[in-house]
Amino acid sequence: MVEFNSNNADTNFPVSEYPKNSELIGTNDSGLKIFIERNNLFGIEEYLRSDTNNELGGVLIGNVYKDKNEKLFIVIKNNIIAESTNASLSRLTFTHETWEKINSNLEKDFPNQKILGWYHSHPGHSVFLSTYDVFIQDNFFDMPYMTAFVYDPIINDRGFFYKDETGIKKSEGYYIYGDRPELIKTTELNIEMPKPLENIEVKKNENTKDSSMKNTVIITLLVINFLFSVLMFLKLNSSEKELSKLGNVKDQLNEVKGDNAKLNQKLIVLEQSLLDLKTSSMETMKYTIKEGENLRGIAKIFLKDESKTDLIVKLNKLKNEFDIKPGQIIELPLN
Repeated sequence: MVEFNSNNADTNFPVSEYPKNSELIGTNDSGLKIFIERNNLFGIEEYLRSDTNNELGGVLIGNVYKDKNEKLFIVIKNNIIAESTNASLSRLTFTHETWEKINSNLEKDFPNQKILGWYHSHPGHSVFLSTYDVFIQDNFFDMPYMTAFVYDPIINDRGFFYKDETGIKKSEGYYIYGDRPELIKTTELNIEMPKPLENIEVKKNENTKDSSMKNTVIITLLVINFLFSVLMFLKLNSSEKELSKLGNVKDQLNEVKGDNAKLNQKLIVLEQSLLDLKTSSMETMKYTIKEGENLRGIAKIFLKDESKTDLIVKLNKLKNEFDIKPGQIIELPLN
C-alpha cells in the first residue's frame, strides 16, 4: 500500500460552491463530480503525447469539498509527473523511488492540497482500465474521492474513472473550468461519448502479433493437409488406367501419408508453442509463499478457482503443485 502525504487521510472536507466558469463535458454528472482546471488538463495531455512508445503518468493534485447537499466533489488544480517509473507500451509501474519524489514534491509545492488520483496514457489502446489498472486503483487509490484519468494520444480520446458501491466505472461527464470558458468546447477537444466499462475489451499485450502469425501458420497447414486428403481421394478413384499402376499409386499414397505425419507433428509443436505464448502473455502479480500455505489454497483464495492450481504450476515452471517452500516468490495470473 502506498504511503500518501498525511493530507490525504483527512476526511473533514469543507463545504464549497462549484468552480466558476465550468462546462460539463459528456452527457451527465452523476456519480463523483470531477472538476479539472483547463490549463492543467491540457498540460497533462501535452506531456502524455511526448512519448507514444511507452505509457507515461503521474498523480492528480487538488482539493476535496462538499456541496450544499453534503455530496463530495473534487477540484483538480495541479499534477505531479511520475518519474523513475518502469514503463512499456502496455504497462506503467510506480516504483518506490517514484513515490518518494511524488510525496516530496507534494509537501514542497502543494502543502495545502492532496492526491486526488492518478493519470496515465494508453498509446493506441483506447480509453479503459486494464486488469492491472483496476488492481492499482483498488489497492493504491481506494479513497472515495480518488479518480483515474486515461488519455490515448494516438486517437485523442480521454476519460475519468471512479469507484462507487457497485465498483469501478467510467464517468459519463466531468467539468472543465478556467478563465477562458469560450475556448472550452466539446468539439475542439474531440471528445467521443463515454463507453460503459463493461463493454470495453481489456487490451492485448505486445505478443498479439506473434500469436496471430502462429494462428495463420496453423490454418495454412490445415489447408495443406486438406489438399493432401483430396489428392488421396482422387488417386483412389482414378481411371482403370491409373488402377493398373497400383504399385506406383501405393508408393505415392505412402509418401502422402508420410508427409501428413510430418505435418501433424508440426501442428502439435505449433499448438504447444501457442499455449506457451498465451501463458507467458498473462497479466500477473507476485506473491510470497507463507508457512503452511499450498498452491490449491492460494488458487482458491486469489483466483476463486482451485482447479487453476495447474495454471500456477505451469506459469511458474514448477515440477508439481508441491514444489514450493515458505518465502518463495511466485506469480499469480490476474485474469
